[in-house]
Amino acid sequence: MNSGGHGSYQIFSEDDFVYARLYDSWNTVTTQQYSQQLTNVVNQFKQQPWSAIFDFRRWQLMTPESIPIMREQINWALQHKLSHCIYLVEQSGILQFLVQRVHAELVPHHCKFVQLNSISACQQQLADWQIALPESIAQQLNAN
Repeated sequence: MNSGGHGSYQIFSEDDFVYARLYDSWNTVTTQQYSQQLTNVVNQFKQQPWSAIFDFRRWQLMTPESIPIMREQINWALQHKLSHCIYLVEQSGILQFLVQRVHAELVPHHCKFVQLNSISACQQQLADWQIALPESIAQQLNAN
């Protein structure tokens, strides 16, 4: 990450699946870097529908200036065939507030979305959706 960034992330992908881990508190620098890297990864899917788990269990906050950047990224993802999305979260009132703020004014979409708080619940939801969890993603998910 470039200097000036606060917080961090890791993005893993296989086939048409993304797993992103988000850590600590983010400023606009980190939010922009994350957005660009996620865009680069998804562009490799060649406009195929894709699924994702966004792991917020170690993420804390983002600056108010970061909210429009994240909202734009989510809208972009929805317009670029994000079909199934899981937010893996701890129960947090602050995170719920931020999700509401970031999800305000999203473009119309058909993405299936759910917030869950355990890996086993994620695996069950993917099975219910009939989405195969790639092995390398399963390993990363279970590594934490």
